[in-house]
Amino acid sequence: MTRPRRELPLAAYGDAVPVAATAARERLGGLALSACGLASVVTTLLIFGVLLRETLRFFASAHVGLTEFLFGDSWSPLHATQPGYGVAALLAGTALVTGIALSLATPLGVLSGIHLAEFASPRVARAVRAVLESLAGVPTVVLGFVALHVLSPALVRSHLGFGTFSVASAGLMVGLLVAPTVCAAVEDAIRRVPDELRDGAFGLGASRLDVIVRVVLPAAAPGIVAGLLGAAARCLGETMIVTLAAGLTAQYTLDPRDGAQTLTGYVAQVFLGEASHVGPAYLSCYAVAFLLFVLTFGMTVTAMRLRSRFRRSFE
Repeated sequence: MTRPRRELPLAAYGDAVPVAATAARERLGGLALSACGLASVVTTLLIFGVLLRETLRFFASAHVGLTEFLFGDSWSPLHATQPGYGVAALLAGTALVTGIALSLATPLGVLSGIHLAEFASPRVARAVRAVLESLAGVPTVVLGFVALHVLSPALVRSHLGFGTFSVASAGLMVGLLVAPTVCAAVEDAIRRVPDELRDGAFGLGASRLDVIVRVVLPAAAPGIVAGLLGAAARCLGETMIVTLAAGLTAQYTLDPRDGAQTLTGYVAQVFLGEASHVGPAYLSCYAVAFLLFVLTFGMTVTAMRLRSRFRRSFE
């Protein structure tokens, strides 16, 4: 004889519906986040594919080898009779601007980050962060005009041989642009150093300055280096400031008083209509963009790995 099934009261199912709805929302949220992550990966791969395809077309149409492209010092793809495809001139200008920018942004950012993390009161730290974030949010075209109409004339009036367009002007303004990025990275790296290391150093009789210099900064060094690499990648990719302040003269120079063209400056010049949309002159901008993509991607990946290793070391 079959026993009749016992019916549970409706109150017994009261908690099942919210739990099921929460699980469904969590699955939906997870799928949305996965879709966003997949979209970013697909977009990056598409950009890489387009740049690689057009770069191969450039090498085929210009009849230039990779060695000549990377190490040749004559860059004049827009020349009608004697075009040159040696990107070393653009690399020199880019490296010089990046070096000047980091030489300014590194001390400013590191010292500001140390002050915010170790010395400033919470109220002062919030105020300084707000100012730095405002500086980081200024459009780069505005900074480019400031460099061209304020900084460059000041350098010319110094009678030290600076021209109207100079690498120094562009590099100094790019340095001011990336200084907040360095400061934020340094502050974050220092705050992640465990207090036990500080307490142990203080227990041994070390002064506050000794603790910062000999304990905190060495422990935070991987995070600081990762921040500097991220700032360097930002310098490499900066366009408007270098286009307006450094000029469009592609020349191999290490003199910061001279004007020079960078990788991003050349890409901007071509897409502003300096070349027709056919032929090696136009395709050369894709080769330059591909080289810039590889450089910035490599630096960004290295910075992410350093930052991840640094965070795992204190977990």
